[in-house]
Amino acid sequence: MKKLLTLIVLLAGLATSASALEYEPESGLTFQGLFGLNMSNFRGSFIDTSVKPSFNAGVRGEYMLPNCKGVFVNFGLNYTMKGAKSDAPGGTLKARAGYVEIPLHVGYRYNFSDLLGVYADFGPYFALGVNGKSILNFDDDTIDDISMRFFRKTNGSFGDIQRFDSGLGCRVGAEYDNHHSLTFGFDWGLTDMFTDKFRKSYSLSNPTPLDKMKNFNASITYGYRF
Repeated sequence: MKKLLTLIVLLAGLATSASALEYEPESGLTFQGLFGLNMSNFRGSFIDTSVKPSFNAGVRGEYMLPNCKGVFVNFGLNYTMKGAKSDAPGGTLKARAGYVEIPLHVGYRYNFSDLLGVYADFGPYFALGVNGKSILNFDDDTIDDISMRFFRKTNGSFGDIQRFDSGLGCRVGAEYDNHHSLTFGFDWGLTDMFTDKFRKSYSLSNPTPLDKMKNFNASITYGYRF
């Protein structure tokens, strides 16, 4: 009886190994088109902010490493809109900042069958601010709204946001039929958004040091693999 049980366990192990090899992702380079929803915010105590919805779009290349059983590296070129909103006294502040972003991740993929696979990846991102603005909408209709552009040298604080941003990101998701994917992602900015010039001018009129303000973004993205 013991020998029979041992034989069954060995056969089950061989079957599992054969199945894993059968559905192991093929090595090589592929590309995906991406479009999704962002839920972004600013981290820091400069102002009390809340999540603001926006969008992301781009392309991502993925290279499955040969003989690595599901390990891959990927890189992308995305346009992503980040920001936040805040209920200020007498009005509402809405901020939007658009970045061209390059993520560089390493990940692992496991295929349950020839139709369904799951994956996760992690790594840094680097971004350059290209457009955006902040708008202060007053509750009093007799007062004109105030608008300031991001990444422009102005007297407003949101005109003194630096263009460069970097941080860490992770993604988890599933792919169907080697084409359609749904991904949940999180990005934590590590770069202070304020310029040194703004920090110096702020310290001249405020005794309390200004905390660093950083981007945070959660996203859900649909992808199509070509």
